[in-house]
Amino acid sequence: TKGDKLVNFQSYWVLAPHHEASALAEEHLERCLALGIPMRTVYPLPSPTEWMFEVWAESPGAGACFDLACALLREIAAERGVEVALGNSATDYA
Repeated sequence: TKGDKLVNFQSYWVLAPHHEASALAEEHLERCLALGIPMRTVYPLPSPTEWMFEVWAESPGAGACFDLACALLREIAAERGVEVALGNSATDYA
């Protein structure tokens, strides 16, 4: 059965070599957790520069957490001088 946690899945591409994409993904996870954004995981997808992160939050603040995580991803990418492209996001209950 589904629970009360809202899960937001966001895929993204880092337009940089794999080692830079990996470092950006790890920094994003660490900074989100430091800010209290309930990140569950970040993991690579089939292409070497494609990643996914998951925000697990209870309603009603779930949307704000997800929006903040996306904004932080763009900020980190700008700091590193690389581009990110967001893929389709999805929301579900866990």
